Amino acid sequence: MLFKKFSDILYVIILFSEIFSVTIANSDCDTLAKALEYLKGNVLQNYSYYSNCCNYPGVACDYGSQISKFELKDYSNSEADIKSFIEAITDLKALTSLIIINTSFPHGVVIPDNITKLKYLKILTLSNNQSEDAESTIPEIIGSLTSLEELTLSNNNYVGAIPKFIKNLKKLRKLNLSDNDLSGIVPIEISELDNLKELNLKNNKKLKGYVPLNSNIERCDYSDTNLCYLKGNLCNVYKTIPKCEKEDIINTNKENGVDSSTYESEVPSIFDNMFKISCGIIVVFLIICSCLCLMCKFGLSRRSRPAVAIRINNNNVNRNYNTAPSNTTINNNTYNTYNSTPVNNCYPSYSEEAPPPYSENINASYNNNNKSSDIYPLNPPTFPSTAYAPSAPSKY
Repeated sequence: MLFKKFSDILYVIILFSEIFSVTIANSDCDTLAKALEYLKGNVLQNYSYYSNCCNYPGVACDYGSQISKFELKDYSNSEADIKSFIEAITDLKALTSLIIINTSFPHGVVIPDNITKLKYLKILTLSNNQSEDAESTIPEIIGSLTSLEELTLSNNNYVGAIPKFIKNLKKLRKLNLSDNDLSGIVPIEISELDNLKELNLKNNKKLKGYVPLNSNIERCDYSDTNLCYLKGNLCNVYKTIPKCEKEDIINTNKENGVDSSTYESEVPSIFDNMFKISCGIIVVFLIICSCLCLMCKFGLSRRSRPAVAIRINNNNVNRNYNTAPSNTTINNNTYNTYNSTPVNNCYPSYSEEAPPPYSENINASYNNNNKSSDIYPLNPPTFPSTAYAPSAPSKY
């Protein structure tokens, strides 16, 4: 009996939670529909095709079916009212990520004051948004979004200085202000952001002075600026901006309103420069020595290669002819003649070597002293076949 009552209570709780979540989801979907009306065009018509707003492109919902992310990109409409749109979506209480990129509106992306209603907003990205206005500054109201962890305001044609309200964003892990027209110095408050891991200030050519030290920054980009880096900077900026000189540090301290001795120890000394020059000389010397060693090794290997020569096997050569007379019997008559047949071979034989060239000159002879110019006649030598008269038979 008790178990049945407990199960009934549990069933009522589950049913109530489902009804409550559906009500919230419908509320968020209605809020988004009202906000999209300010964007004009066919946005609202496309939205009507989706029975569940969580399936709409650029929308993500949490486990409670509340909208937690909204992304608007690649959109342009001269009649759109982006400020009123943002004011409307601030009623999405669970929104943690707002991304507006690659859009074009008459006055750019204008941030309303009531954006502070988004107390749980962690990611705010306004990037590559064009406007008809010549210039605008970074909205001060962003400093009230104390839950922000990622702030990207790149390529929005922002001008002026980096606002000091940045110190309020204690949870900030990523700050991207690149590709704007910001000027002045980087505020000293950057050093107070203990969670900051990434800082991107590239392509703000009017920024000058040093970047305050923050040991937590792991990735940074200060290229295409007039900034300089301090000796204690831990992120890899050495190839993009120069090291700060004493004058840079003094002037930046003055504009930052801090003591003139701040970062005084970060000025490079003469020993730092000498050490850098010495390291460069040593590296060049080692490279030259390595090249010389390779050249010597290559030259010695070429000298030690065995010469290729044609070897003539003189053991198989017999150019002597048997000129001794021999007795030849023809028709019972004995003749004393010379044997004109060579004993072995009239020409030298070669062992696994190509034969030397021959000459048209039949009187050419073999030069044994200079084997590289051995020449043989095309035709074998001829010998006279002189027959001698038969001699008297021997008495023995």
